[in-house]
Amino acid sequence: MAKYEQDEKERNLGLAPHPSANLEQPDLARSSVGWKNGDRLFGSDAYDLATEFPTDSFNLLKFLQGVPFDSEAVSYYATLSAPDTVKSSRNTILLRRSDESEWVVEELITMQFSYVKELAESVASKKVKDVIVAVPPFYTQAERDSVMDVTKIAGLRTLALVNDGTAVAINYAMTRTFPEPEIHIIYDAGASAIRTILVEFSTVEPTGKGKPKAYTQVNVLSSGLDRRSGGAELDHRLLKFLIKDFMNKNQVDITKDKRAMSKFRKEANRLKVVSANDDAVSTIERVYEGIDYSREIQRSQFKATANDLKVRFVIPLHTCLVKAGLTFEDVTSVILTGGASRTPMIQRAVKNIVGESKVGFDVNADEAAVLGAGLYGASLSPQFKTKDIEVSDICMYDIQEDPQNHHLHDLPSWLQGRKHEDVDLQEEG
Repeated sequence: MAKYEQDEKERNLGLAPHPSANLEQPDLARSSVGWKNGDRLFGSDAYDLATEFPTDSFNLLKFLQGVPFDSEAVSYYATLSAPDTVKSSRNTILLRRSDESEWVVEELITMQFSYVKELAESVASKKVKDVIVAVPPFYTQAERDSVMDVTKIAGLRTLALVNDGTAVAINYAMTRTFPEPEIHIIYDAGASAIRTILVEFSTVEPTGKGKPKAYTQVNVLSSGLDRRSGGAELDHRLLKFLIKDFMNKNQVDITKDKRAMSKFRKEANRLKVVSANDDAVSTIERVYEGIDYSREIQRSQFKATANDLKVRFVIPLHTCLVKAGLTFEDVTSVILTGGASRTPMIQRAVKNIVGESKVGFDVNADEAAVLGAGLYGASLSPQFKTKDIEVSDICMYDIQEDPQNHHLHDLPSWLQGRKHEDVDLQEEG
């Protein structure tokens, strides 16, 4: 695991923060952390700070997790968020606040884990120590090690890392039976990427000892990926359109003004609805030096800004099929998940390729991966009785497991002596 530099300040990373964020819908909260007048905020409260305190609101940190400073991800992140990035002595990324303090990316993500830990404890009325983390299937060894570091600093014991698409597949299988084998594509359109996995669901009848009854088999056959066509990229396309229009109208350059840019970023995120409606009105007060902005955005204008993305939306679909040697005729359905899957432009692109009848909305786009990871975690414990599901998964890259780094000796007694993951992992060829 990476060893993080110790800051001379007391970080209090493992302490649960003051519950100042909105707790009414924590499941839908944004993955954001920020500061206002010395108070640390989370979720939508932290995200909304960006329009007034742009360098004190940290979002989309997944782009920077476990990557070196000179990677393409860092330069791309600079187009999506206001905080300045600084090179550390380890060639990793530090993010600088308005007070000139610098924070390792893993520190900021740890704060979010600590906050989630507090939410879970408030619901369960018990201490939470163990965690199953759903991660993107394209995460490299360094990125996965970063996740393990974060959970440890937050005072959590990681029992397993599960690919998020596989977690969605587990959630889908939990309430269904499969008299005949079915092949589905999990199409996950998130903020940072669009990824797909091709999954075969089947029921296996016992043929020998060890399995007293039939069980469900979830077999991940292949995957597809585009790391630059998620919801954040759609926001960025709209942002450039709005900025160009404002500067042409007012003959001013606001690209260096972080507050003005953050106001337009928030508006671009809201305006993705124009891909569903014929038009929408954009209104922002006091964008720059007292100048307001207002204009009508037509759907055709939005489509023009992202026209080239329509092909990229469906490339991951073709990729996973080609890898498995299958066609769309072999697929029962394409199951949409992830927040950006609600974007009508993405839905239309998928429907045009696979046909409207094969597009499924069978899982909760926001919660399916979390629920699947939770169900997998429950299956590891003898205290819970869950549906018998066995999973054969794949990874896009070679991943090594170091028992010492992953703290297997600290696992609960009921989990020691068995595989760290019951999931059968193979490297994708």
